[in-house]
Amino acid sequence: VTKQALLETIEEAVPEMWSAAMRNAWGEAHYQLANAIKAEMKDAHDQHSNANLITVNMEENKGNCFTEEQEALVVKSWNAIKNNSGDLSLKFFKK
Repeated sequence: VTKQALLETIEEAVPEMWSAAMRNAWGEAHYQLANAIKAEMKDAHDQHSNANLITVNMEENKGNCFTEEQEALVVKSWNAIKNNSGDLSLKFFKK
């Protein structure tokens, strides 16, 4: 859900820059960030709880490597939209 909302919001913000490659780049950026957050949450939970934990097999959920090309596309589009991030955040959360 958040990935789709993110992609739609960015596409609306920079339609002249939007492409399949940019969609893939932002999709991979979302994937990498989500996995980093999940890993940090799991580590924090493991450190603060002795409860049984449902673990996620991170190997099964590995995405493709975030390439330099993808990073460049994300940075380029972010630079184009960052000054309007307040309005875009509102659009994102309304989706």
